[in-house]
Amino acid sequence: MNISQNKLQEILTLYLNDVEDYGTLDELILAESALTPIKNLLTESKKPIKQLIEQAFSISEPKNQIVIADFLKYFNQIK
Repeated sequence: MNISQNKLQEILTLYLNDVEDYGTLDELILAESALTPIKNLLTESKKPIKQLIEQAFSISEPKNQIVIADFLKYFNQIK
């Protein structure tokens, strides 16, 4: 996964906008809580992006892992 932090931030924002437009309020809240650690890691870390996402996935609760996996599918479809 060779992508810039800015591009990943952009895709995260697009994903959350889509969840807001097409999902429920509960889905949006869950997506935001699951993806916020990734956003925070992006701004705080110099690690490769793939490693950051794997780290966020591994420390997440199972319900958040589902959101992260869905985000990765979304990411792969639009990149």
